[in-house]
Amino acid sequence: PFITQRFFEINLVKNTAQDLGRATGGSGQVAQVCEMNGNVYMASYTKGQMVAYDPLKPAHFPENPHIVCEPPEPAMRPVAMCKDENNIYYSNSHEYGSLGSMMVKYTEDSSAVIAENPIPNHMIRSLTDEKELDLLIAGTTFIADCNSVPPVDHHCKLALLVKQTLRPVRIMDCETGFDQISVVGQLSECRYLIAATNIYLEFEHGSKFYLLDTRAFTLTPFPL
Repeated sequence: PFITQRFFEINLVKNTAQDLGRATGGSGQVAQVCEMNGNVYMASYTKGQMVAYDPLKPAHFPENPHIVCEPPEPAMRPVAMCKDENNIYYSNSHEYGSLGSMMVKYTEDSSAVIAENPIPNHMIRSLTDEKELDLLIAGTTFIADCNSVPPVDHHCKLALLVKQTLRPVRIMDCETGFDQISVVGQLSECRYLIAATNIYLEFEHGSKFYLLDTRAFTLTPFPL
């Protein structure tokens, strides 16, 4: 592929590294990675394809890793990922020249659930499993991939998504002046630290922090 795409195994005990070859069938880099049930899942640019790799077996694409999910067009760049006990959830930017994103829910031995543009004209760039409410927390940007088309909104959004449908059950606008809003981490049950930043997550170029209460679905400033 035009973009370098290989993956490596690093043994921290033996202080060795091994080139395991091609990672996916996509034509771009691996952009999101997570582990589930002993397998390593890798989602790649340019079509949002995801593969599963079993580290206990010899590496040789396309047998291992092997393709487990190929979202339809216009999925392009995987930009956010999280998991719960049995599922992987990930968001893909739309192709250049388009606003929005595509959400995917992957379950082993089951068909993928696809939600096209669940928050219209917004790209979901942050995903977090809200275990207490059995929902997903989604943070967005209104900017297209590589700023390839002008935005139609200037408010980032926070949303709670239903896991079964990947559609929002609650949604709020955030204050203007920031390109993206993301979950930094969980503080306590149903309470999360939220960061509003530019699209590159450059905190030194202007940022603001908030406390998100997912049960009340309120967002309040949180000075650091």
